[in-house]
Amino acid sequence: MTISAIEASNIIRRVVTSLPVEVLDDESGEMWSVGEYELVEGRPSGDCAGSREIGSANLIISYNMLYKKLYSKNRTIPKSELTTQSVSLFKEAINDLIEKRIIRVVPEIQRQTFKLIN
Repeated sequence: MTISAIEASNIIRRVVTSLPVEVLDDESGEMWSVGEYELVEGRPSGDCAGSREIGSANLIISYNMLYKKLYSKNRTIPKSELTTQSVSLFKEAINDLIEKRIIRVVPEIQRQTFKLIN
């Protein structure tokens, strides 16, 4: 038994649209950030109203939730297969959220991929 792409997308959506949380490495003082994706629309209310940022911890947590949900549905699945399936579902969910215009590639990064043709 597995989880559907819609269910995976809903898990990811709930986490990435919530309050953005970053990962801070206490030892090095380094803060991880997600510079590739942002919300299409700013948050409507709360402490981060208007913010489009997606926190690095949000992506990590959403992937872990997906992984655990997949494992809870089928505890006999080999770990390598579980990892492959969860990564695949995560990528599908991210692409689905892009198609539904919930998240997008940050425009500055998108523009870096443009090539000028003479």
